[in-house]
Amino acid sequence: MVRMPADRLPDLQLIAALEALVAEGHVSRAAERMGLSQPAMSTLLGRLRRTFDDPLLLRTSRGMVPTPRALELAAQGGALLEQARMLMQGARAFEPVRAERTFRVIATDYVLSVMLPPLQALLEARAPGIGIDAQPPNPRRVQELLASGQVDLGIGYLIDPPKGLRTRLLFRESSVCIARRGHPAVRGRLGLAQYQAADHVRISPAGTGQYGRMVEAALLDLRIRRSAGLTVPNFLVAPAVVARSNLLATVPARIARTFAASLPLQVLEPPVPLPVLEVSLYWHERAHKDALHRWMRALVIEAAREV
Repeated sequence: MVRMPADRLPDLQLIAALEALVAEGHVSRAAERMGLSQPAMSTLLGRLRRTFDDPLLLRTSRGMVPTPRALELAAQGGALLEQARMLMQGARAFEPVRAERTFRVIATDYVLSVMLPPLQALLEARAPGIGIDAQPPNPRRVQELLASGQVDLGIGYLIDPPKGLRTRLLFRESSVCIARRGHPAVRGRLGLAQYQAADHVRISPAGTGQYGRMVEAALLDLRIRRSAGLTVPNFLVAPAVVARSNLLATVPARIARTFAASLPLQVLEPPVPLPVLEVSLYWHERAHKDALHRWMRALVIEAAREV
């Protein structure tokens, strides 16, 4: 039997330390994450820097920022750690009810408002030790965040998923218009002239995600201009404003249906064809075969059937 010299075996603690440091951007938090003291984590960081001949983490006014080499190593090391975890998990049955972990999920306010209620209900019933840390999306860094393990899952729309990401369609979303019941110019139907003449609640670009930008682009292509009476930061603000004003709003259909159940709103078909958004679950290849990650993805897919 050929034996591999011990000095050629990977030091999994060192790799795990790098993953924690890149994910947390802070030595003390990384130490807490790994159950180590701050001096012990500092020692591991020193070993990492000598091993890879790279500073790996640079101190800035925004905290410790990983170098490109650190991000590359964290992605490669993360895949190795997942394989090690899978090897250990294979020795015992996976039991969701005993699992303890926090999944970091990125999504827009709109997607979270739709997905979190059914997902949280499923988690409480089947895996009470699993939590969710929901964060706003960052399209420019999505591949980096998922590859490094700073984020576990994304839910939303990606025009062109970066290399290394896997996706699964959850649901399709269309647009509708909303107006208050008793609106002086809108009674059950909405024509193009009414749509163009009315003042609208507009959603700021930062709050719409790709969905809102697609709607705006479609209206521009159709040479349709809406008078903006008010701009708000996200879709969730619009229904309450519309219910107490003569403003109109164009919003995702699920948002409209949800708020129309408790607010005096008319839900109307838009007078022009608007794009349908495909909302997907996406994750990095590094976590694809992890047993707990697979289970969580299946639960998200199940929750999406309820929305």
